[in-house]
Amino acid sequence: MDDWIGGWCRARGVQRVREDGAWLVDVGAESRTRERILVDPSPSALQQGAERTAGPAEWLTIVGVGDDARLAPAAGLELVAGDESLMAALLGPGRTVEGAVLEAADEVATVRLLVEGVVAARGSAAVNGTVAVLDRIETDARFRRRGLGRQVVDSLTAWARVEGARSGLLVASTDGRSLYLALGWEVVAPVRIWRGAAL
Repeated sequence: MDDWIGGWCRARGVQRVREDGAWLVDVGAESRTRERILVDPSPSALQQGAERTAGPAEWLTIVGVGDDARLAPAAGLELVAGDESLMAALLGPGRTVEGAVLEAADEVATVRLLVEGVVAARGSAAVNGTVAVLDRIETDARFRRRGLGRQVVDSLTAWARVEGARSGLLVASTDGRSLYLALGWEVVAPVRIWRGAAL
């Protein structure tokens, strides 16, 4: 888990600290300012995490098993995503895709695929030792069902292999999971995301 959290933070250019068994990340995104991440939390750790998640700009992410379906709503939290997955794979060689624009620095890369001058798909990755963490693989709704998400993953994989990565980690949405399964990724753990209730 430390590999995923470290790579995810590096890909987004944010910092993390440990706080009472949780990872606390200052995300600074439009959707949230702070995210607390717990892995297979005990009921007491989950209760403590839920109580410290205040307002809709703070999120609580549970990776693995936990009694959050009962404890989080009791603490006033609202479900953001209940069916995401932490996934892993041994990385193949990947391939550089024609039309892909790759920008890389400090073991972080971003890929944009242009179609008729429009950014149709994008994604990023960070390498930490032999592990690459892929993040924010997105395809514009106007360009879906054309295999562009796969091309972004291929381009990032090719870059990560050159940087020394041999395995990959990512968190997939419900929709994205089928793409990654088709590419040989495996589900490692369930992921649920909660946010604090409106104040």
